Parts: sequence; structure tokens; C-alpha cells
Amino acid sequence: MDIDKAIDFCKFISQTNRTLFKNRKNHEWRIFLSILTFYSLTMLYKLTQDVEIKIDFLACLIAYFILSFLSIVFFILMHRANNKNKSYAHNAEKAMQRLINGEDIQKLDLFMDNYEKQDENKKNNNKLKLIVPGEGGYWDVLLKSSVIILFAGASLIILFS
Repeated sequence: MDIDKAIDFCKFISQTNRTLFKNRKNHEWRIFLSILTFYSLTMLYKLTQDVEIKIDFLACLIAYFILSFLSIVFFILMHRANNKNKSYAHNAEKAMQRLINGEDIQKLDLFMDNYEKQDENKKNNNKLKLIVPGEGGYWDVLLKSSVIILFAGASLIILFS
């Protein structure tokens, strides 16, 4: 394979993964804002309407817990998928830089960084972790999770006050 084809291949891999990352982030924000809108609308309905809501507290609590739990798990999984796409794009870009600098064509390993991190995490702790601090960007997930829990709690308090 000549260098131009290898560079085009690396460029394609990088652009594809960057596009997947960008699209996933857009969907992630839409879903996050939809969940917050749901909680906000339930609070707004209760505050603007002088109507007695006849909903079982336990059933509502369970439904809110399930919605919050599933959305937090969704954001954790999205975070992990985003990190993989970023890692693949970075590795393809590094390979492209090596090719442009005149180094020989080597076998492209998109998973190189992920395997090194997984091996390092296994040495430190054998437990499976959903969020590994070394992956970067985990504050985004923690912030979204905190806001969802805060909105769910406020909505429940207002709904049953």
C-alpha cells in the first residue's frame, strides 16, 4: 500500500469517528434536555393548576427512580462510546502524522490506547468500573447525573406537596 492510500485511510477513520462522536453528543444533549423538560413540566403543571393529583406516591417514586436510573446508565454508556470514538480518531491521526513525517507504514492499531488503559486498570483493580477516571471527561456524566437527580427530587417534592 502506498503512503497516499494509507493517509487517506487514516483520514477516513478519523473523520468517521469524529462524526460519530459529534452526532452522539448531539443526541445525548437532546435526550438530557428532554428528561429535564419532563421533570420541569410536571412541576409546572402542579404549580399552575390548582388540582388534586391522585397518583400513588410509591408508584410515582418507582417510575421516577427507573427513569433517572436508566438515563444515568444511558449517559455512562454514551460516555464510554464517545471515549472509544475519540481514541480511535486520535490513533488514526497519530498514524497519519507518522506517515506524513516519512516513517514506514506500520500496522494500524486503533485500540492501542484502550488496551493499555484496560491492562493498567486490571493491574490496579480487578473490578469492572463503569467510569474510569483515566478515560477523561467523566465530570460531564457526573454533572448530568446530579442534575437529573436534583430535577427528579424537586419534581417529586413539588408534585406531592
